[in-house]
Amino acid sequence: DNGNPFTASNSLIPNLPTSQKMFDVAISSTGDVGAVTQGSNLSGPLTYWQRSPLLGNAWFSTQVPAVVDPRLQDTLFGPSVDLMFDDASRPHFVGINRLSSFNNVAAYRFDITTGAWASSILETAAGNGPLISDVAADSNDDGILGAAWVNNGVLKYAYLDTNEISPSWVVTNVATTTPTGVQLELSQGVGLAFDNAGLPVISFVDNTMRQIWVAYDPPSAFGGGVTD
Repeated sequence: DNGNPFTASNSLIPNLPTSQKMFDVAISSTGDVGAVTQGSNLSGPLTYWQRSPLLGNAWFSTQVPAVVDPRLQDTLFGPSVDLMFDDASRPHFVGINRLSSFNNVAAYRFDITTGAWASSILETAAGNGPLISDVAADSNDDGILGAAWVNNGVLKYAYLDTNEISPSWVVTNVATTTPTGVQLELSQGVGLAFDNAGLPVISFVDNTMRQIWVAYDPPSAFGGGVTD
């Protein structure tokens, strides 16, 4: 918040029902504060909360619908949600569900035109592999949103260019091994951030030495290479 560390708890939102638990919070470049909550039993719909200086800093909330897909009607798992704002202060978040039969990574964005949440499935877990256990997301100052995860040992990076009239997520494969030829952990947590040039930097681990590696400039997205 203006360069200062920012932490949050349930007390951030006045009169938040005790049955709700906050799982992520973000601040936009214009001072909007957003938060995502879900029932403390980690089930049921997500709720998005926002406080805006343009609206007198009052809190408003909206329930987030399940992913629109005929094969499931399941909301995201609250602890997996990563909330962010684009450079136009529009909220987005990415997360995973807990369905063993249809485990996937999904992205949500708030459509200003329709006043509703729009969702899209970025990837489904490999049928012969473990569940996707984590997804990380971030945004840069150029209107690019990014997300990263590992699906059955394949490091993935997806990006959304919000400068486009009708933006859509593009999913790319980053790596299946480290530069030394060691395979990645099949299911793992990852980290994602953008550097000063607006390019993504992803952290992950291998499945032998359990070393932390860093990949940047995903080849199919920006023409660079994977480097430790």
